[in-house]
Amino acid sequence: MNVRAARSLSGSRRRARSAHWAATSGSPDAAVAAQWAERARRLDPLNERAARTFMQALGACGDRSSALTAANEFVAAQRSAGLEPSADTRRAIERLGGG
Repeated sequence: MNVRAARSLSGSRRRARSAHWAATSGSPDAAVAAQWAERARRLDPLNERAARTFMQALGACGDRSSALTAANEFVAAQRSAGLEPSADTRRAIERLGGG
């Protein structure tokens, strides 16, 4: 990985952590959190923290339908890779009303 790519990934990780905080703390910036979490999710589609943050941010924005769609897509991607969602992810999906 070159230096530019490493810096970009590092910055994306920082923004993803900020998005996670915003999404789970009830921040009024849930829409911004959803955007950054979606970006992190695209960079690493099997990253559970990114997927949970995205779902939680969408839920915080009042978009439960999109949050559940994202949850179903994530679970399907994990299962196609021979993985199962963690207990934390299953609980997040249940809190959204899908489980």
